[in-house]
Amino acid sequence: MKNLFTLLFLSLFATAQAQIVYTKDGVPLGDGDLLVKICQESADASLQGKDLVLNGITLDTRAYCECAMLNLIPSLESSVIIEANASGKMMELLMEGENFQILIDCVSENATIDSSAVNFGRLMRGADDQMGDKAQEYFLESCLQGVRQEDPTGMFITDQMARDYCQCAIDALLESDEFSFADVLQAEDPNSAVFEAIVVPCASEVFGVPSEDIDAAVQPNPMDESVQAVKKRGASSAKKR
Repeated sequence: MKNLFTLLFLSLFATAQAQIVYTKDGVPLGDGDLLVKICQESADASLQGKDLVLNGITLDTRAYCECAMLNLIPSLESSVIIEANASGKMMELLMEGENFQILIDCVSENATIDSSAVNFGRLMRGADDQMGDKAQEYFLESCLQGVRQEDPTGMFITDQMARDYCQCAIDALLESDEFSFADVLQAEDPNSAVFEAIVVPCASEVFGVPSEDIDAAVQPNPMDESVQAVKKRGASSAKKR
């Protein structure tokens, strides 16, 4: 995935000017058609041999390269691109907020994904360090938001408890080759494999709730079940005092 994000810029400095692509400050960087061709050929080559990791994902590399060229280059100052290329910090530039979002949008708009065929753990482990860190950060924040929605005041689940729970779940998913993206999306279903294998053990470990209490809960939202169990445990402790 790193190659997909950097190839476009690496090709900019090896092309002549014809149908010109311009930066935000009006500096010409090269022939648009040639840039797309070079980007596409390089992207196709970079995806070779990664069938196991990318199983379930099909990317239209030409459309991706066209999207990146048309949307990202015109949003950047030429001095920023040149400096990042010269200093070897192109990846850092591409990972910056709006730049990263443009590239993610280009991937999502031009990829076909069978979530039931994409192995969550293998895909995440196969990402380069910065891309993997970004993805983990995204999943962590999504999980934290879900926890906080169930206990807005933090009366029963502190911020640290929520973070420990979410990190436990993410770490367990990363270590496993068992679950697809479709499985992960069903994590809130008490009948799902991810709920039994990931949610229950992590909730039990972090919140101090016996696994059988979570399994026996009848409420539809597993995080709500965990919150209720924590509340019961807290109430029981208060009575003992």
